[in-house]
Amino acid sequence: MCADDDPAEPLAARAKPMNQSTVMAHSEIRAALNLFNEKADKLLNSNFVKAALENSGASLSWQEGEPFQITRTGPTEENIDAFVLTLRFFVQDNERSSFRNMSKLYTDKAISEEHRSEFEKARSYLNDFLDSSTMFNFYGKRITKRELMEVFVFGGLSHANKQKKSLYDQWMRLGLAPLLQNEFIVIIFEVMNVAQFVKTLNERVLTDLVLAEKGEFNDRKD
Repeated sequence: MCADDDPAEPLAARAKPMNQSTVMAHSEIRAALNLFNEKADKLLNSNFVKAALENSGASLSWQEGEPFQITRTGPTEENIDAFVLTLRFFVQDNERSSFRNMSKLYTDKAISEEHRSEFEKARSYLNDFLDSSTMFNFYGKRITKRELMEVFVFGGLSHANKQKKSLYDQWMRLGLAPLLQNEFIVIIFEVMNVAQFVKTLNERVLTDLVLAEKGEFNDRKD
């Protein structure tokens, strides 16, 4: 995801000098970026990712005189549950590491326009992905990836939302559970991929902040 600024320009030149009060105020930015990166690392190193990369998918089989069978391979229910516990740090707005709250953080003047633009491109890509349709059409309504993810996360796994829990139960009774679970796995894996990109971007922002603070410190010494 390219930016308009010259990539060869030294980080120190792009970093904006900050006075002591600004440095102290931006400790919250660093804390939020580090939290995001910590949770992104936890997702990447999870058993869920290992299982998804090794052998994940769903297949349908049928023999004459017998009902069709749908089987799923890949992450176990335990793998999925553990992964979603961490994933919620990125999709729940009561967490400062959520993509929406990170978007607000990236508007801070301490963060360069280049980095802000790259973050918004990543977030826009994720929103477009989540708002795209799945192959499922229930009761005349095409289900989006976002809807499927939220029904699983907040209805099936956490039971945090009664309406989504009811919808999840309806879906599970349709006999398509393995296909729905496989689609859910594909969706949250892509959310994890975007989180990995943002993690690398956060690391660059953290470097800029450190360089700016050092520059301010050296100026005072001189």
